[in-house]
Amino acid sequence: MAARGLVVDEEGLIHVSLRGPDGSGAVGDEILAAFGARGETAWEQWRVARVPPASLVALARALPPGYRITAVHPPLLCAYPGEGPAATNAASYRDGGADGSGLTIAILDGGFGYLALSQAHGDAPATYESMNFTAEPIDAGTYDHGTNCVEVIYDYCPGAQYRLYKTATNKQWGPAVDDMIAHGVDILSLSVGSTGAGWPDNSGVVNQAVNRAADHGILVFCSVGNWARQHWEGTFTPLATDPAWHDFGGGDRYLQVELLPDRDMRAFLQWDNSGGVCDYDIYLYDAGLALLDYAAGGGADPEELGYLNQTGYLQTLDLSVRKHSGVNALCELYAIGCDWKEHIVPSGSNMAPANSTHPLVLAVGAVSWLDFASPNGSDGVLVDDSSQGPSNGGMVLPDLVAPTNTTVAWDQPNLRAFGATSGAAANAAGAAGAFYSADPSQDPYAVAWLLQQQALAWRDWGAAGADNRYGHGGIQVYEYASGTLWLARAFGNTGDLRAFPLYHVAAAQILASPGGRLVFLLGGAYPETVTLTTPLRFEAAAGMVTIGP
Repeated sequence: MAARGLVVDEEGLIHVSLRGPDGSGAVGDEILAAFGARGETAWEQWRVARVPPASLVALARALPPGYRITAVHPPLLCAYPGEGPAATNAASYRDGGADGSGLTIAILDGGFGYLALSQAHGDAPATYESMNFTAEPIDAGTYDHGTNCVEVIYDYCPGAQYRLYKTATNKQWGPAVDDMIAHGVDILSLSVGSTGAGWPDNSGVVNQAVNRAADHGILVFCSVGNWARQHWEGTFTPLATDPAWHDFGGGDRYLQVELLPDRDMRAFLQWDNSGGVCDYDIYLYDAGLALLDYAAGGGADPEELGYLNQTGYLQTLDLSVRKHSGVNALCELYAIGCDWKEHIVPSGSNMAPANSTHPLVLAVGAVSWLDFASPNGSDGVLVDDSSQGPSNGGMVLPDLVAPTNTTVAWDQPNLRAFGATSGAAANAAGAAGAFYSADPSQDPYAVAWLLQQQALAWRDWGAAGADNRYGHGGIQVYEYASGTLWLARAFGNTGDLRAFPLYHVAAAQILASPGGRLVFLLGGAYPETVTLTTPLRFEAAAGMVTIGP
């Protein structure tokens, strides 16, 4: 008979509930055994059993009067599933059992407000371990950023173990990472970062911390930044009328921004000292060009200043860059928290630790989940504020883009969109967790490579290949099946180490479980003679494959 709407386990047995009248007691094992059924939980008048489909009707007819069979379904949660898993196809992993089980995922953030509400709604793990570097409880206050990250990742990985880290300053990242290493964290999600951390790639305390995590095999997903429209970069050009000041273009000494009342602006200036040590300063003026503040650190790189608009109205401000000494160097200026009116340069606007060169630190840009099905070559889908590469060392950034504006639900019945690259980094970490948990024996370097190659294959937006807006493309994982092994000659694993994409079909067959699947990624020729010794599925993903001489 057709078992439509019923839960069928891996042995082909149907899960059912047998219910009698109140006070009647549960169906006994003798009746079940006669039809090849296996009795499980019994309580009051209910009995759960697993029944061969062919015996279901006969068992129903043999039950005592007043008993009936109903389907057993998983409990319905009030959790909101979020849109990210479907957009990245990671839902096929989660729903197939690769739900983060076997992995430990860390989220580092400045606060996890309302986390208890998220837990009560089923949108966050019921239990977690934490390390708190602040004086208040980890879930205190109204700052919900960390909780949003937890919800997004939990949509993908309800079976993972979670460690949460609450920090007040990036100087606490180091000891947090040491704790992650000690507790076997597999994935770290960072939707926070820094600008003005220093000109060279890998500079600054946040890069030092994440690079240590990556050195210990932790796969790090970090926001590339939201500063594409709050950034300028260029070589210092002396103003014709006063060479000590930079000319932003056409004789304009000023970069104009607007700041809302009671809002804070932070400006950072850094520069390239590779051609000789330089000293540059930032100056801030009001609309009448009256000096409000300046940062002149005596040669320190970078320079930083902050300003709070206490005027009660929208304030127009002007920034200037002055050379105190040195050559005309390449400089970049961020002014965050305000609306730029001119001289915007999105290129190179990435923040730290996105400029880590470690291959296990993956910087993530943002594309709305509504645009995530766009075909290869599409452009114009990148979120406007999503920072862009290259890094100051010339590295292509971001590494990947992921869905953003996905739903979080701690404030039910109100639903909120968690956006920008913060939401994208959390979605990337979640998708990676589901993909990784399908085979936790994979090396993290293999996971990072496979994610990027699949993105290039199916979500290569913008210019063909990796570029400084979309990176390798949007995270998009191949349909899940248990027992999958990956083959990819391009990875170069000529020794056929199990933790990496394999090189030879024969080695894959030896390592595969009977009934498993071999996925050939990126096509190519496998000229060796293949003799099938176990039943396996062969699938080609993103390219034609030829097997045999």
